[in-house]
Amino acid sequence: MFRKYISLASSRIKHYAFHNALIFAMFMFGITISAIAFIFFYGNSMVDKQNEARNALSYRTFIIHSTNQLNQEILKKLSNLSTSVLDVRVKCEIENPFISHVHEAMTPQPLNIISLVKNNNAIYSYQGKNSFTKEELHQNVAIIPMDYGEVSSILLEGNKFTVVGRTTNFDLNIVFIPLHAFLTNGFNQSSIEVILDSVPSRHTNNKLLRQISELLPDAVISDPFELIQADQSKNLEGIVLSSGVFLISILSFLSLFQYLVSENSYENAVYSIVGADTKSVIIITLFEIIILSSAAAFIACIVHVTCYDLLFVKINIYGSIRYSIYDYLVCFVLEILISFAAVLPFVCYSSTHSLVEMERRFR
Repeated sequence: MFRKYISLASSRIKHYAFHNALIFAMFMFGITISAIAFIFFYGNSMVDKQNEARNALSYRTFIIHSTNQLNQEILKKLSNLSTSVLDVRVKCEIENPFISHVHEAMTPQPLNIISLVKNNNAIYSYQGKNSFTKEELHQNVAIIPMDYGEVSSILLEGNKFTVVGRTTNFDLNIVFIPLHAFLTNGFNQSSIEVILDSVPSRHTNNKLLRQISELLPDAVISDPFELIQADQSKNLEGIVLSSGVFLISILSFLSLFQYLVSENSYENAVYSIVGADTKSVIIITLFEIIILSSAAAFIACIVHVTCYDLLFVKINIYGSIRYSIYDYLVCFVLEILISFAAVLPFVCYSSTHSLVEMERRFR
């Protein structure tokens, strides 16, 4: 039965294309552009895709909580897990730090002591000192936030550290010390962070997760993909927004489709005369929009994939957003469903109305 409806709908679409070529071309161009815009807004409104495009630190960091005391060998193995490992950070929270001449605007609060295994400028400083010299790597020295003012030394857990630099970091409560000083002064790590140079694929994420688990069997590990999945659960708002934009644009071209249907309304009367009921006529018209919207959605996906590096990556709000086959499939299905929902009220009214009018004429 569906084959019959598809055949009749395809026949009517061919009729539109040959007998109302300009209007048909305008309608197809309009819904195709709308479909491309939907794909664009879909990608740029997804929380996880925004963070991936920004190469967000949280999306490329494995956070490890382990009760085992760290040593140089374990940390070296962590830093050599993959060529994509940018650095390994060891963190310790100090509840009662003592800093002389703290800036008046600062409120006493816990500090996070961080040591970098590779010391490869991964402190993420906006300005100021962002790494230790070879000599400093074996000394009790520290890099502190600029807001701490003119301070010559800092006391951490009873250990004195000479201030050798200041930095502007994303967190004002971070003090950097060399790894050697971290281990020899007996600081207890609160967490270990394995930082990658880019957001990992699911395969890379799972591979590194397995390697870390083998190296530290007792550890509780939070991997980047966990956070990505958590953010994906927040994407409904973005989908609704993108769908709303697409629906509005589809409605703006609905008058063209209405014209095409009305120009060929005599066919509905013919269907009625040969025994087709109103329901069948409505189904045929709905199959028309399904075929047309499917074609437009498919063309939109092809255009977006083909022209992505040439055009879309340059106009994206959040840079190089990564689209997967799954994303294009979701966009394809949503575009068809929204198009179907947009024309359904019109089709039901138009088909019924045209049948009544044409039957009156023929009688």
